Amino acid sequence: MGIFEKIPELPVDPILGIAAAFKADPHPGKCSFIIGFYRDEHLKTPILETVAEVEKRIAEARLKREYLPIDGDPEFVNAIEELVFGKTEDRIYGVQTIGGTGAVALSGQLATKWTDQIAISNLTWANHWKIYQMAGLKTEPYPYYEEKHLCFEKMIENLSSLPEKSCVLVHTNCHNPTGLDLSHDQWQTLLELTEKKHLFPILDMAYQGFSAAPEQDAYAPRLFLEKGVEFALTYTCAKNFSLYGERAGALFVVGESKKKMEAVSSQIKSMIRGTYSNPPIHPAAVVKGILRDATLHEKWLTELSVMRQRMHAIREAFIDRMIKKDPEGNWELIRSGKGLFCSTELSTKAIEKLRKEKGIYFAADGRINLTGINQENIEVVTDAIVAAK
Repeated sequence: MGIFEKIPELPVDPILGIAAAFKADPHPGKCSFIIGFYRDEHLKTPILETVAEVEKRIAEARLKREYLPIDGDPEFVNAIEELVFGKTEDRIYGVQTIGGTGAVALSGQLATKWTDQIAISNLTWANHWKIYQMAGLKTEPYPYYEEKHLCFEKMIENLSSLPEKSCVLVHTNCHNPTGLDLSHDQWQTLLELTEKKHLFPILDMAYQGFSAAPEQDAYAPRLFLEKGVEFALTYTCAKNFSLYGERAGALFVVGESKKKMEAVSSQIKSMIRGTYSNPPIHPAAVVKGILRDATLHEKWLTELSVMRQRMHAIREAFIDRMIKKDPEGNWELIRSGKGLFCSTELSTKAIEKLRKEKGIYFAADGRINLTGINQENIEVVTDAIVAAK
């Protein structure tokens, strides 16, 4: 018997597996709404002009490709820290990571030093469950979204029953997959609960600048920092810099003081050293090159605004058509959503029907990336959704 005979085959990834099936589908009019790439009106993922300019400068400078420190490029980390928190502070420890996924993974490994569980919103990004389970944490869902509503009261009631020091994962903005976010008042209520119950929030920030200007989207981390609570924040530059394959991310851990963060930093560096040693040079150089150049920074904000405006406009157009074609579907309830995604709440049967008959691919939970819609396909897509229900 071979060594691998008793290793079971696992099911395909719920997102990437469907994406692979889409590529293999011969349907001539196929459309994909699965993976979280921003796409423009031509359904292309753009290379930002600011990114292209910095990459040109990097190529001309012929920079060395020596290893970065274990915790990455400090200029990149400081630039993201200022973008998120509005300033740098001694009690914030930041590291460059391999994308937002790497930051989430490190936050899970760190959390095992004081707890054995984490509460995660239901619904959430599908990979959150796997990442924290692989870190060794018990994952518990808390109510967040039901029938196109954000159910905040149920969320707070559930989190109130958690043991002390439990982790709570919360999306800062552009909630994936629903697009529905906490209001400022709700963030304040959540903050008070975490203080009262001595919980540890992990704020997942994957879309800064996709729902509003970057400083507005940073309301939650800046509030938590101001109030002096301990928490972590996971960050990716994939979306707002359109650097998906470059894996530019960061993890920030906020403690009571710089002294207390020394042990935390030693643990995180050990985790990094024992897995991937250090992060990549290129994406950090691109991002810091934009953020540290006043002219490019301003131009990047404009490019970000263009992406944000398209997401808002296509959401409005999609909902307007769905209300007209399916007036009993409660589509108006998701108009307030932000970012790439919304949840259609289509059944598994309807999703399968769309794939087989129309070559239209949604995630298994009914999530759709709205930027897969443009003026050419919006009527076909909305008609197909209504017919499949």
